[in-house]
Amino acid sequence: MTPDLRLRRILPALCLLAAFAAPFEPAAAQDAKEAARMLGADERRMDTIYTLDYAMRELMWHQSMSILAAYGGYNSYERTDGSANSGDLRRLTNRIGLNRESLADFRRTFARDRDLPEEDAGLVTGVAEDYEDLLAAAETVAELLDASDAEAANIAYRDGSVPVAKSIGADLYTLRRAARDRFQRTARAQR
Repeated sequence: MTPDLRLRRILPALCLLAAFAAPFEPAAAQDAKEAARMLGADERRMDTIYTLDYAMRELMWHQSMSILAAYGGYNSYERTDGSANSGDLRRLTNRIGLNRESLADFRRTFARDRDLPEEDAGLVTGVAEDYEDLLAAAETVAELLDASDAEAANIAYRDGSVPVAKSIGADLYTLRRAARDRFQRTARAQR
């Protein structure tokens, strides 16, 4: 079991502690409520970060599969008559739209987060800007694939999508690590 999952099990226990401690010691109950609120905020941040990271990885996979299909050596789905299928490109364009929604959710979640530390706010802004660049690069790849230019699409993927995805992945890891560390510190302080 990962440390993140073990720590997430502490949140319900802290909520119960806050409920039972309230009549006996108001200061302890207030501390427990504040800790539970902070744990919940960090958990929401981690969930949002994981969701965007998964969406980015899925977008990169769909770009790779679409490029492979354009070269003709691979299709993730072949029709029963053995002919080529344009489904990979269609799934890539659908995935770009879904990633726009994931980015909007990411921005919305962090815009509502009043407890976001200053150092994380800069990273969130950077991730959102880089993600826009990734989506623009993915759209370029899709347009080139639609024009049947697999070589140019491969170059656009290699030079546009891959470096931006690496940068986003590093920033998301930093955000996730910071949220997890705060979560652990808060949980340990309540023991």
